[in-house]
Amino acid sequence: MTRPITASLLNNSLACPHRVFLDCFGNPALRDPVSPFVQLLWDKGTIYEKEVIEGLGMPFVDLSGLSGDEKEAATRAAIDRGDTLIYSGRLSVDELFAEPDLLRREGAGNVAIDIKSGGGHEGGATWPRPPARLPKKVGNLSNQSSKSEEYCSDVKQQQLSRNSIER
Repeated sequence: MTRPITASLLNNSLACPHRVFLDCFGNPALRDPVSPFVQLLWDKGTIYEKEVIEGLGMPFVDLSGLSGDEKEAATRAAIDRGDTLIYSGRLSVDELFAEPDLLRREGAGNVAIDIKSGGGHEGGATWPRPPARLPKKVGNLSNQSSKSEEYCSDVKQQQLSRNSIER
């Protein structure tokens, strides 16, 4: 089974490419349990997202009650209708997959918006470099599939090379 390439996977690759490799090819049973600190961040993030959505003060399409193909079909229908705001949509092209918190109509396209209250790192960890800003506009992603496959292949090859050098 091919793992879809998500915004979270791309964001994780900025912080630690090794994590992406482990997420794609590692044994899930070897993962550390979720710490209370990380769970607290997730819970507070969910509460913050709900507060932001409730405080929008404008109409929006709420797809949070849907999942899978049904959610994607509803997202595409809302985009086709030209709805201004879509909450909890889903889009995919080939193995590229996204579930943005909000999609906002802007001109002839849509802008994906991720609602975040902040960020944190457990244990004083720091990013090796500041995260890059990814393009906000969601366009035709169909030409990206070969580049994505090359990237995952490169990550896997780099890890295999590191393992052979370390031995």
